[in-house]
Amino acid sequence: MLNDVQSKFKELRLKHCSENIATLLMQAKEKNLSTLQVIDRLLAIEIEQRHSAKIKRLFRQSKLLEQPTIDQFDFSFHASLLNVNYFVRFATITLSGFSSLQYSKFSAPIC
Repeated sequence: MLNDVQSKFKELRLKHCSENIATLLMQAKEKNLSTLQVIDRLLAIEIEQRHSAKIKRLFRQSKLLEQPTIDQFDFSFHASLLNVNYFVRFATITLSGFSSLQYSKFSAPIC
């Protein structure tokens, strides 16, 4: 039965659910977790692993030599970044805008 569930997870491209279901079922038995709690934990693991893989993939695609952290960022370089309102407005535009540079308000048209 477990092999059937794992193969269905793989068919649905839920790789991490497939890898972790046996461990979580044993934990559920030991800790008397409900079915819903097991499903929640499986999905949380899947989401976390996908997010982590996405960050690694995007960093690899950026072709940066090192991965800077927020504490390494020089906020004094651009004085307007010290203004929190500017940062929030910029982040809102960036996150809600198109992801393609072709349509970006901040770049010249590519075509």
